Amino acid sequence: MNRLLRLISIFFILICCSFIGCSAGEPIRQSPAMTMGEYSSIAVAKFVSPEPAIGQRVAERLAVKFAAAGYSVTRFEKLAKISGKDVLTSTALTPTDKAALQANGIKAVLYGAIERYECQSEQKWSWTGYAPEKVSLQSCSASLSIRIVDSSTGLTVWQTNGAHSEKAPDVTARMVMERVLTKIEDEIPQIRQ
Repeated sequence: MNRLLRLISIFFILICCSFIGCSAGEPIRQSPAMTMGEYSSIAVAKFVSPEPAIGQRVAERLAVKFAAAGYSVTRFEKLAKISGKDVLTSTALTPTDKAALQANGIKAVLYGAIERYECQSEQKWSWTGYAPEKVSLQSCSASLSIRIVDSSTGLTVWQTNGAHSEKAPDVTARMVMERVLTKIEDEIPQIRQ
């Protein structure tokens, strides 16, 4: 009987640990009770990207979406022009960044990183009629993670990410990134009025 109780206890502990382990990898998201009102003034940092032009396009699009969600948005280029210093170009807050943000009353920073933005061509045999023929396919993937950081503490207050892969004859990395952005834009926390 003692051995049976010990086995049941171990089984129960393993189940609890697996639930805790599954929830540990979840991204931080705005909870329904939490308000982003105190972070309604944000600056958009330079996004990390394998292609700088793509990072800039994604950052500009998200700046528009955050503005539509009720945020007051300042791009890093404008903040650099106002402060006269190179700001928000690294992946973490520097003392110069904090000073510029505080001087302009900006409470948070939106950081972004595009980890994947690529396509590879591959040939595949396919039966399209009476005989097999080679078909050219594009295998594209894109991933993006964004986070909002408190401008005084540097702590992450909200984050999310998205990734997508697709294989088709006419797919492009830009089309795949579009699908990732659509998913992420749906998760942007609204400013409560």
